Amino acid sequence: MSNYSLLIVDDVPETVKTIGELLALHGFHVYTATNPDEARQIVETRHIHLVLLDLCLTGDGDPSDGGLDLAKTLDAAIPKIIITKFPSFDTLYSTLPAAGENGFIVDYVLKLDGFEHLLRRIQDALTKHAPINWQLKIRFSERFPVWQRLSLARLTELIVPTSEDPMVEAQKIDELLRLLFRKHEEITIERVISATHGRVALEVRGNHPERGHEHYLVVYGSEADVTVYEQHRQHYAPKDGDARVLHREFTARIPGYTAYAYLLHGVRLASSVSLREFYHTADAASMTEMLDDLLRHVVQPWSARAPIVTNPKEAAAFFRTWLHTDSPTSAERQLQQCMATLAQATLRLGAFRINLVGQAIEFHLPDAEPAVRRLALPTNALRVEYLISGSEHLVGTVNGAVDLETVLVDPERKGCTLIEFAHATRGPLCADYALLEHSLRLQLSSAINLSTRLKCETALLAMPNLTTPPDMTGLDPEVQKLMRAITRVRYLAGTLSPIRDLKAYHAGVLFAALRHLLATPVENQEDPGILIKLVHSLLCAALIYDDLTREQEHVTVDQHQRIVTIHGREVPLTPQLLRLFVYLYERRGKVCTKKELLREALEMPDIETSADVQRNESTLQNLISRLRQLIEPDFQHPIYLETVRSSGYRLKL
Repeated sequence: MSNYSLLIVDDVPETVKTIGELLALHGFHVYTATNPDEARQIVETRHIHLVLLDLCLTGDGDPSDGGLDLAKTLDAAIPKIIITKFPSFDTLYSTLPAAGENGFIVDYVLKLDGFEHLLRRIQDALTKHAPINWQLKIRFSERFPVWQRLSLARLTELIVPTSEDPMVEAQKIDELLRLLFRKHEEITIERVISATHGRVALEVRGNHPERGHEHYLVVYGSEADVTVYEQHRQHYAPKDGDARVLHREFTARIPGYTAYAYLLHGVRLASSVSLREFYHTADAASMTEMLDDLLRHVVQPWSARAPIVTNPKEAAAFFRTWLHTDSPTSAERQLQQCMATLAQATLRLGAFRINLVGQAIEFHLPDAEPAVRRLALPTNALRVEYLISGSEHLVGTVNGAVDLETVLVDPERKGCTLIEFAHATRGPLCADYALLEHSLRLQLSSAINLSTRLKCETALLAMPNLTTPPDMTGLDPEVQKLMRAITRVRYLAGTLSPIRDLKAYHAGVLFAALRHLLATPVENQEDPGILIKLVHSLLCAALIYDDLTREQEHVTVDQHQRIVTIHGREVPLTPQLLRLFVYLYERRGKVCTKKELLREALEMPDIETSADVQRNESTLQNLISRLRQLIEPDFQHPIYLETVRSSGYRLKL
């Protein structure tokens, strides 16, 4: 047991010193503390396997202010033993309630029983509650080139990329694997199947003394991330029918980290690849066959469970959660910044050039006619209720993360399975199909120019329903393969699920594109392939937004109620502010001078004295400031009501 680290907490320094020296002689790494603050600091900065706590740390024999209270504040994943020289039935009864309600106290030892008795209880506690398999042989697969092979350092970097002490984190990850595979003789970590911030999924081959060789999907990482993954899998994933599901075999937990080992049924992990890898190696017919299997047998069982029709407000709440934002204002600002940075980055791409012009975005198409396509910025789409009003949204259980990276394909058995569950929830049924469709878009090679991408998006928007194939005339083979795959996704969405509303489906694709834009770092991005994918997402979002809002009024004015509705958001105005807004709106896009606004909008008489002019201009400036606070998403960064220096103001709505 020489690899275990113990912490001894006792307010008597001599006791700490004596017990610590004896345990060190038996090969333990020993840390000591004489007060709760020292103990907490050690637990936070060191990897401790077991804590020995004195029942009465105050020295007055009162257990109410000692080890029991401290146990509840230390990490609940660490087992604890209470030691005391004040034995009583009452203290024993209060020390050992149900596990999980007492800070994981696992035993109660009397100091008078001597060191040998304490040592046996420590060994028993470690064997039962921290059974780390120190004899386990951990290997990393050598089937990949040296520069692609995994290592403990690489896994640590994936899970904790900003760790201040990578060696300590690597030790924890190593011990978590040894705790997870406590009954195995040897494991080989084959590859990383997926990785998100704080969590990875691995293919691990294990050699069990009784069950022989098995392949496991191991999901491990930060306790919070992995716990959410497993809770959502248990609560939302279909458990019957034809769905392929993961079966949890065993679990392990140490302070800060959790791991689960799963067995896959329906596909063989050893021969599986991601759907993205399969897409780039398979022909169109094989891809269609695999999409059929995925949507019929894996996705459809999710959406088949009692879907209901919901109102736009409930659907909007899901889409905001999908974009990881509760505030449309902050998301609009983030998206505006993303597009501005992307426009600057595309200057290095030549054919992929975009410009932001006011509230519009220009896509430059040097090999097309016209050479510039101008579309409204899709930032207002984040005010979702306005965008999706009038469409029917069916809500049910959705995975929320179906894309080409989260689907495993077994080409030999011609089957698929999902390996991502952290985003599972109740939401619009179109979400899983729309996200899969958009992830297919991003598989076009960098060689496909922007004009061809525009043709592809235009053809998809022209589809009259989900089941009628688009016109693919004149498209090259790579784009035709993509279009066939997307067409199959749409056809199955329209036949397997109750989704029928094309507008609702397009809204799902729009938000899948916005999700990609908001989730991908653009600042200092130098990879042309990533930038091209972002431009395509922006093109897709802008085209769908333009299509969905073409027949909608962006702004309505109710002069009787003195309410202006801007992109679905109602704004009550005072009579004076209403007159000012109506005047600007009737002349939107044009510069209105200060003199015009004062005389015609606010009906102030012409004046001659400089003092009166200054006072009236100050009044106008205050009214403009108040109007901005009411109508702008962020009045400190106005996008609707523009100041034109030395001239006046212009409304861009």
